[in-house]
This record gives sequence, structure tokens and C-alpha cells, in this order.
Amino acid sequence: MAYIVALIRWHYKDETLDLKWASEKVRRLLDKYLKSDGVRETVPEVDILSDDFPKIVSNMYGNPQTVASAMEHQIRDRIIIKLGEGRNTALYQKFKDRMENILTTYAGNWSEMISELERLRQELANPKPAVVSEEKEPFYDKLCQCAGFDFEERHDTIVAVTDQVMTLIYAAMSIPNIWTKPTNVNDLRGKIGTALRFSGIQLLKENSESIVTELIKLAKSNESVLRKFIINKN
Repeated sequence: MAYIVALIRWHYKDETLDLKWASEKVRRLLDKYLKSDGVRETVPEVDILSDDFPKIVSNMYGNPQTVASAMEHQIRDRIIIKLGEGRNTALYQKFKDRMENILTTYAGNWSEMISELERLRQELANPKPAVVSEEKEPFYDKLCQCAGFDFEERHDTIVAVTDQVMTLIYAAMSIPNIWTKPTNVNDLRGKIGTALRFSGIQLLKENSESIVTELIKLAKSNESVLRKFIINKN
């Protein structure tokens, strides 16, 4: 069992699988055996973004179902990592939803599933260039979502609103411990709300109060990134 767990953990880079339950002696013997058995040579590390990925995975596994499973795991892992970074989350959530749809639609039809997963893999490897700078992406994505726009496309009106919102947030963050000061936070909320209501976008105007709340949450959760940007800018 320890041998199987170790193989799965190493091959799929799944840190949730560990051998804490095994004794030190077992772990030591297992490590020695894995090295002598040449596991690291016979099971190569595969980069999901590599052009060689499809060929390597196909050669490594004996049947289409296993190939599809390996592709699913690698793609899912990539998406989870990107979502965890908090950058361009709307795009990677869309990738995640597409993958789940592929798995459901083509269940049992392994060759078609592999083809669709490969298309998704290529999009992961070559995503469209970001519309706005990295620190603004979460705010742009959220505003597009709230306005009913496709966040993967450039919308100049949303770009303009995003710039307005970010200017207000940067100014507010110059106040020490801004998030612990209700008066200052409420002032920021009011200014962002005004920007949304005068954006010329109906859904942003109608739902300005709830959208402001979401944008404030984003500002708090991305505070470290935003402060680094402010420091570099200055």
C-alpha cells in the first residue's frame, strides 16, 4: 500500500497523499526500493503546458480511459493552482466549468473526451492576453460579470470603470489601517457607488450597492498585491 501511495503521490504531484501512517523503517525501505526500481526514470514528470504532453501521456498509459484520467488530473491541478493564486479567477473558473462539462458529456466516450480535454489544455497553455494589468484583473472580471459582459473580451467602458474604481481604492489605501475605520470605508463605498451609477451601464447602476460590497471584498483579499503595486509605482 505504501508503494502504491508513493507512486500516486509522486506521479500526480498530490501533496495530500502522505506516508505519515507508515513507520520510519517502512518509509526508509520504500525510498530505497523506489530508487533501485528506477521509478523516477520510468515515470517521467510531465508538464501540462508542454507541447509534448499529449504524446508522452499516450505513450505512458495503455488505454484511452487511463489517458483521459491522467489528462483530467493534470488539467484540474493546473486550474486549482491558478484559482488559488487569485489572478484572473473568472477565466480559470470558466476553464473549470468547461472541464466538468466535458467529463459529463463524454463519459464513456474516451477518444472524444481526450480530444476535448486536449483543446482545453491548449487554451490553458495559451490563454488570451489580459485586458488590464494583473492587479486590476479581479476587479475587471467582477465588473464584467456583474454587467453581463464576456470578461475575455475588451470592453472599454468596463476598463474605464475599473480604472476609476482602482484610483479610489488606491487613494483609500493610503490611509493607515483603512479597513478598521468604518467612516473611511463608508466614504470609499459611497465614491465607488457613484462611479458605478454614472458608468452608463444599466446593470452596474441597478445593482451598485451589492457590487460595491463585492469590490470592497476584493480589495481586502488582494490588499498585499495592491500595496506592492502602489510601492512599485511610487
